[in-house]
Amino acid sequence: MRLLLVAVLALVGGACAGSPTSPDQVRDYFSPPKSSPGLIWTNGDRQVDAAEVNTVAGPEHCHWDSAALLYIGWPPGTVASSIAQARLYVRDPEGVLPGELRKGLRQDTALPADARDTGYRSEDLQLWLAPSDPDAVYLRVDRDVERWPRANAGIACA
Repeated sequence: MRLLLVAVLALVGGACAGSPTSPDQVRDYFSPPKSSPGLIWTNGDRQVDAAEVNTVAGPEHCHWDSAALLYIGWPPGTVASSIAQARLYVRDPEGVLPGELRKGLRQDTALPADARDTGYRSEDLQLWLAPSDPDAVYLRVDRDVERWPRANAGIACA
C-alpha cells in the first residue's frame, strides 16, 4: 500500500509540475512574471549580470506584480551602474501600471523587417531590437512575438 501511495504522489506531482519543455509562447514566461531575481539571461555561453539584462515582476506592494519590467543596460552589453545607463520596457496586459506605460504592448505581432537578434536568451525566449522602432523591444519564442514599449520615465510607487 505504501509503494502505491508513493507512486500515485509521484504521478500527481509530475502532472502538477508542468511540462519539462520550454514554454512555446512569450506570455508563458510571464504568466505570472517572476519576482526578483527574475529570469536568468544569457548571451552566448555566459550568464549575464542582472544589471545588463533583467526581467522581473512589478512591485507587489503596489499591486503591479502582474506586469513584467525589462531592464537593459544601454547601449546593449552595458552593465548599468545606474538607471541612467539603462532602458526600461514593460509588459502590462492587465493595465495595472499608470497611464502611458500601458500603451504600446502588442501581443502576437511580427518582427519589423530591420529587427536584429541581440543574442540575449532566457531558455528559448529571445530579445530583439529594431532601429525603425527605437521605443520598443521585441521578445520572441519560435514564431510568437511580442512588442514591449519603452517607459521613458522611471517607475516608482509609494
